[in-house]
Amino acid sequence: MRIRLLIPFFLVFIYVNAQNRDELVNVGPEYKALFNEFDDCIEHEEPDCLELLNKIIAKGKQENVSFLDYLYYRKAYYFWSRQELDSTEVYSQLAIKNPNPDKKQRKDVDSYNLLANCYYFRGDFNTALEYYLKIAAILEDGGNQLHLGYLYSNIATLLGETGNDDKQIEYLLKSY
Repeated sequence: MRIRLLIPFFLVFIYVNAQNRDELVNVGPEYKALFNEFDDCIEHEEPDCLELLNKIIAKGKQENVSFLDYLYYRKAYYFWSRQELDSTEVYSQLAIKNPNPDKKQRKDVDSYNLLANCYYFRGDFNTALEYYLKIAAILEDGGNQLHLGYLYSNIATLLGETGNDDKQIEYLLKSY
């Protein structure tokens, strides 16, 4: 049980630290104001926050914004924070399928992390591993090496849980 709690903790830490991805997506002042309104709605636990988020996404789709992945990611995270895994999965997939043309502005690492955690909590360790390996591939291409080491260690732990001892050792060695 201790290991099951350890992995998501580190991965939540890792996913925001990809050096080859910008931490903040440039959405412009208009969308920034809309998201400030949405964040205030969440903070004050108002009942119409999801409707507000849906309007932001509809506006983004209508205007064909380049950061549609960010809009879908925000909705996926909204559902993740409520432990609604099916909805988290749907909107994370949409975020991945609608990437920002500017690679540094993409929310793919964050979306893969949400997907991996969804599958992890469902007990589907093999699918979770697939998504964690996609994160590793992105971090290997310019990510923080320390965080990549943590990710490798967590991948090794998952490989051990799935009985793949040879690969587990390989990733433990990579983690150093």
